[in-house]
Amino acid sequence: MIGSCKKLSWLMLLLIMLSIVSVPGNASASSVITRTLALNIPSITIGPNPQNLGTIQIAEIQIASLTPMINGEKPLQISVELPTGSTYAYGPAPGDEKSYIEIPETVGSNPNGLKPGDVTIDSTSTSKKLVVNVITRSNFLGQAVINIRFDKPHSQVIILSTNSKYEVAITQMRNFTEIGVINTYESEKVVNAYVGEGYTTAQAADLPSLTPGIGRVPAEITLVENVPGALQASKKALSFTLPEGFTWNQARIKQSGGFLSGDISFDPKQGIDLDEAGRSRLWLDINHSSLDLPWPMEPKHSTNGKPGIIKIQGFFNIAPTAKVGEIIVNIGGANQEINPKSMVIGYLTGSETTSTKAQTSTFTIGEGAFNLNGVDVLMEAAPYIKGGRTYLPLRYVAYSLGVADNGIMWNGSEQTATLVRGNQEIKLAIGSTILMVNGRIAGYLDVAPEIDNGLTMLPVGIIAETLGGQVEWDPARQEVKITYPKAGGVSNL
Repeated sequence: MIGSCKKLSWLMLLLIMLSIVSVPGNASASSVITRTLALNIPSITIGPNPQNLGTIQIAEIQIASLTPMINGEKPLQISVELPTGSTYAYGPAPGDEKSYIEIPETVGSNPNGLKPGDVTIDSTSTSKKLVVNVITRSNFLGQAVINIRFDKPHSQVIILSTNSKYEVAITQMRNFTEIGVINTYESEKVVNAYVGEGYTTAQAADLPSLTPGIGRVPAEITLVENVPGALQASKKALSFTLPEGFTWNQARIKQSGGFLSGDISFDPKQGIDLDEAGRSRLWLDINHSSLDLPWPMEPKHSTNGKPGIIKIQGFFNIAPTAKVGEIIVNIGGANQEINPKSMVIGYLTGSETTSTKAQTSTFTIGEGAFNLNGVDVLMEAAPYIKGGRTYLPLRYVAYSLGVADNGIMWNGSEQTATLVRGNQEIKLAIGSTILMVNGRIAGYLDVAPEIDNGLTMLPVGIIAETLGGQVEWDPARQEVKITYPKAGGVSNL
C-alpha cells in the first residue's frame, strides 16, 4: 500500500513537470512559465570598486514551474551569468545564500511557494556565474518567487568594461534525463543597471505671447529621462517656480514611456505654494519611478527599462505689474539632475488686462473649479446655497470681473476684504451687510459675507453690478454665469 502511494506521488509529480517543460531541445520559447524582472535599477560607473546592481526577481506565472524533480536529489537550477568585463566581489559559494538569494513575502493570502533553505548556491558557481539550486518546495499552492541580489558586500559586482546597458544572462535549466526530457532550459538577458548618471531633460516648444489676466496658458513643459529611474519617487519631487507677478492656479499632467497613469500627480490643494521670496511655486509628486515595479504577477509596467516622459500643461494668472518680456520658470525639488533648470515658457507682451476684453465665467454649485473663457481654474472652496442665496468665493468673483491679484486685499484684524480696480475701491466686512465704494456707503447686501475654508464667501449680484458685470442664474444646471463687461440684463442673485 505504501509502495502504491509513493508510485502515485511520483506519477503526479511527473505530470506536473511534463506540463511545465513542453519543448525539448535548447529552449522552451513557446511556453513562458516564469517572469523575470529587474528592480531598483541603478546607474553605475566603470572601475575597480564593487557596485550595487538592481535586484533580479524570478517569479512563477504558472504555479509549480519552479519545482525540483526529486527533492534534494534532482534540483531545478538557475544560473546568473555576468557579462564580459565583470566579476562578483567575492565568488559565490555554498553557505553564503543570504548574500545572493532572498525569498520575499508574497502578496495575498497564500505564502511564497518557497522559503529560506529551499534555494541554495551550487558548488559550480564561479566569480562570473552564480548557480542556484531549487532543492525543495515548501508550498505547492503559493506563487514561488526568488530575488537574486547584488547589493550585499559579497554579491556586489566589479565592472571593468561594459556597454551602456548592463545585461545579466538568466538561464533556468531542467536536466531530467531519466524521464526522457533532455537539457530543456529558458534563457534571457535582463538589464539591471545603466552606465552613467541619470538625468532629465526639460523642453518647451511653441512659446505663446501672453497678456495680463487669469487662466493664461504657457507653453507645455516636457521632461524626458535619459535612463529609466532618473527621476526618483518622492512627495514634492519636482517644483516649478514662476517670476514675480505670476501665480499658478492649475496643472494638467500627462505621463508616458516608463510612467503609467498615477505615477505622477499634482495635488490641487497642496501642490501650489509660495517660496521664501513669495513667488508662486507648483509641485509634482512622483508616486512611482519608471522602474518601481509591483508584484510581477500583475506588472504595472508592460515593458521594463523604458525612460519616463512627463508633460505639464500649466495655467496661471498674470498681474498687470508683471515684467514684460520672457516668462522664465525655475525647476527644482528633490530631483536636482534637471537640464536646464531654468527655461522660457512664454512671453509677456504689453499691459493689456482682462478688463479690456469681454469674458465669461461659470461657477457650478459644489464644484471646486470655475470656468473662465473655457479654462478651468481651481478654487479652495466650492460655491454653495444657504438660506436661498448663492454664495461664491469673493477672490474668484473678483478675477471674473477683471480684478488682478494685487487688487485683492484682506485685513485679518479688521476682517475686511477690499477690491481695487482702476479708480474703484470696494470694501466688505465679514458679518456686515454694508457695501463701501471709495470710502462711502454705496448699498447693502441681502446677507453678510462669511468665511468658508479660509475664503470670503458672499452673494455676488451687487458686487458684480458695482464693477460693471452681469450675473445670470441657471437653476437647472445649478450654475452662476458672470459676463464682464456687462452685456445687459438685471441680476437677481
